[in-house]
Amino acid sequence: MAHGPGLKRELGLLWAERQKQRPPKEPSECYSCGSKEHLARDCPLSVCHFCGRTGHLARACQFGQTLQIGDQFILCEDERCCVRRFLMPLHQAPLDFEDITTGRVDVGCRSVTACLFRSESYRRNSEIRLTFSAGDAKVAWEKQVDVERGTTAVLTGGLVRGLRPDEASVAMRLRAALSANQRTAGQSGRLELGLRSVAGGLRGSLQDCFAHDVETVLLLLDPDGLDLEDVAKTLGRREPPIRQLLVLLGDDKGLAPEELQEVMNFSAEVHRISLGPDMLLGSHCIVLVHHYLDRYLHTCPTKLFEVPAEAQLL
Repeated sequence: MAHGPGLKRELGLLWAERQKQRPPKEPSECYSCGSKEHLARDCPLSVCHFCGRTGHLARACQFGQTLQIGDQFILCEDERCCVRRFLMPLHQAPLDFEDITTGRVDVGCRSVTACLFRSESYRRNSEIRLTFSAGDAKVAWEKQVDVERGTTAVLTGGLVRGLRPDEASVAMRLRAALSANQRTAGQSGRLELGLRSVAGGLRGSLQDCFAHDVETVLLLLDPDGLDLEDVAKTLGRREPPIRQLLVLLGDDKGLAPEELQEVMNFSAEVHRISLGPDMLLGSHCIVLVHHYLDRYLHTCPTKLFEVPAEAQLL
């Protein structure tokens, strides 16, 4: 018998000869519909358990490869399901934070939990943006606030996976988001899925929100604004339905006049809303906004997609 490369070639020829002598295999059944004419990866009834769309499996899913709204958020079949974005500037939070109490990063962590989580599921149509200004509190509020200063960490519920609702886990993901330089979800690993960063401070984050030419309704928290319940009822009756909502919140220092003016420079329908006479935590404000939007505008089902009955094998 030959040795080295010659041996490998001879063994390969023997293997090929044995394959020819074997009886032909029975066609494999598609485990989505039971057909023997195709595999599950080609079945039009196969449901992707990542994006909920049919016609492909999760391992071949291309969802999240672009920053278009349809490629970042999973909306349910109800026509009133819309994108909900929450934006909060963290004026004292540094980019390289180690402890979550530094610069009140814990405020942002709790806001992430309030925005993206509900019992036993994520809010797949929601997103939160935290702008880390990396500034000293006294300097930031004794002088004019620079709306171009800082980097925004973006966490998108339609893409994020494996995130736990505790502050330590959220802080770990925020560090991953801030270290991802304009990286899209499709180019990152599992821990960075649904996370990216946007440079340019509050202005850069707003430009990113309005980049896709989608009509946007802006909700601005204001103690003297209209009651959120009344505003939510009005928005729920809107025709055609709203496609994108942007909610602007303040951290423990509130919002500076320069930041409010920057928001007004963008073309959006603005509603000043009130959640009552008391000052609330930012995370509590997010929960209440979700509550009224769920009640009067739209609420997604817990399971966003179901396997078609004809694709369920007995």
